[in-house]
Amino acid sequence: MAELDELLEYMGEGEVVYVLLPSRRYRQSLAPILKNLANKYAKIGVTLFNTPTNKALNLLTAQEEVEEKGLFTETKSKEGFSREEVADRFFFIDCVSSGLKKPQQTRCIHLSPQTGLMGMCGELIKLVSEKKCEVILIDSPINLLEYHDRMEVVRFIHDLTTQLIEANLPCLFIYPTEGFAREIEKDVEMFADKIIETKK
Repeated sequence: MAELDELLEYMGEGEVVYVLLPSRRYRQSLAPILKNLANKYAKIGVTLFNTPTNKALNLLTAQEEVEEKGLFTETKSKEGFSREEVADRFFFIDCVSSGLKKPQQTRCIHLSPQTGLMGMCGELIKLVSEKKCEVILIDSPINLLEYHDRMEVVRFIHDLTTQLIEANLPCLFIYPTEGFAREIEKDVEMFADKIIETKK
């Protein structure tokens, strides 16, 4: 993902980038993207509509799950962050697993996508501002289509993008290629400064 690496290095204030990832390796690509952002930004907001926080934490720390209840092994690879580093550098807004207990040593707030989207939009902006995030990654808001109709989701993405730009926050939206192209590509691609589609 050389083009993506270069782009992230030069992302400017209020810039909106869409990254389209093949579904088969969507989650595996999340950690490298976040690590790349961490090379440039001290505090990263991560809004999850596709990947539960436990899974994102697992990918970031390069740890293996012991069982399904959020327990992890204590060892990590050289490429992974420690849990303390994750807690210090990343703030998670989890819109996937609101009924589950949040991971320990992780700064995480749960929001339910079943509530009104406009209220959620305002809450997201408030949270990333309060936590002094310097950049925000939005993990596949296309999953909101499970609870809301297409135009509601398009309006949500538009309003969220507009408010992030007004706050001078660079934002990176990542989508699985297949779902994005099938559902809302033509409706939301106009909101992005740049779109990168990775093939490999």
